[in-house]
Amino acid sequence: MAKTDKDQLQKRSELIAKAVKRGEKLERTLTKLVAYSDPGSAAESFLKSVQEGLEAIRKGAKSKGAKPAIKRTSDESAKKPTKRKSASKKPVLAEAVPPTDTNVSE
Repeated sequence: MAKTDKDQLQKRSELIAKAVKRGEKLERTLTKLVAYSDPGSAAESFLKSVQEGLEAIRKGAKSKGAKPAIKRTSDESAKKPTKRKSASKKPVLAEAVPPTDTNVSE
């Protein structure tokens, strides 16, 4: 059974969205690295090429009619802080009770 054009377009759209999402994460990481690096470092040139690649992917997706699920620009992603999910949520006690010392001989 052959795949239909709709299935192929959907798969392509999913792959583009995945690539853009990963590219944006790489861009954020490289931006932080560039902040700690010397001006003109390899990290800075790599960041510029990643940003250009993301723009090209977004433009290519728009011209072909496929719309990726994520449509953030590099400016928006740099402004929004990322929220990390905590591994486990433990209940917090309202008041801590200090331990009592039972061996007081005074």
